[in-house]
Amino acid sequence: MNKVYLIGLVIFATSVCANETQVIYGEDDRVDSFELSDKKLADLAKSNVALIKTSKLTAGRTHTSIKGKTLIEKGVCKTERFAKQLAAARCSGFFIGDDLIVTAGHCMVSESDCANQSIVFGYQYDPKFPKTYRVKNSDVYTCSKILVQKYERSGLDYAVIKLDRKVKHYTPLEFRTSGKISKKEELTTIGHPSGLPQKIASGGSIRDNSKAGWFEANLDTFHGNSGSAVFNSQGVVEGILVRGEKDYVTDEKRGCRVVKVCKEGECRGEDVTRITSIPKLNDLL
Repeated sequence: MNKVYLIGLVIFATSVCANETQVIYGEDDRVDSFELSDKKLADLAKSNVALIKTSKLTAGRTHTSIKGKTLIEKGVCKTERFAKQLAAARCSGFFIGDDLIVTAGHCMVSESDCANQSIVFGYQYDPKFPKTYRVKNSDVYTCSKILVQKYERSGLDYAVIKLDRKVKHYTPLEFRTSGKISKKEELTTIGHPSGLPQKIASGGSIRDNSKAGWFEANLDTFHGNSGSAVFNSQGVVEGILVRGEKDYVTDEKRGCRVVKVCKEGECRGEDVTRITSIPKLNDLL
């Protein structure tokens, strides 16, 4: 299998860039939420969230509009997949129960990160309204407190966030509480690659399962996927996508950025912090 990845020359002025989590392996398996035919995956997708700067949100009477630049406006070639879509999310995360979400530690380092980001359910692409991005007001939450956080550039990377209120209408995701994933498991990740509306990427695999705190995988992930849930074939969360390859390479003739291809084994893979590495996670619920 060939691996495709994007190497970014544009530096995003956020702490999320300290951990790059952007790569595609083989075929680009990412699909929009509306394309899902698998009900199980569709249900899992509903409980994943985007972390978006509050300054990009405008609340109306019933809905909140999401603003930002498209990938084209950020320098990606217009021929690339999803290039015309909005790229507003800073990180990804997922709902585990009551008023708690999990994300990557480097997405929530400080109280400033907590104060300036909103947690948004339902940031998805609607082909009927391709230039309109909005969610219900009730699907926008704020960060009340960072309960648990750890960020090691080459090690553990996780955060548990308490929201401003309990989450309604969404089902908490089931997560592993002991043991570790089999190396033969197929993986799926759900999140916001490059800040895009929610994408689902299946067909991932484990490359190295030997480390205690995290495992290395082949997953179609990008900047913005930091904090994404990584699921096993039963739909149970195994870990949190935290870092990996870079993302964009410049097409000198066109003066924009495109997908780069490399053969399997030439690139480092994506690191996934094991969900079991978060101390006493069940006790927080």
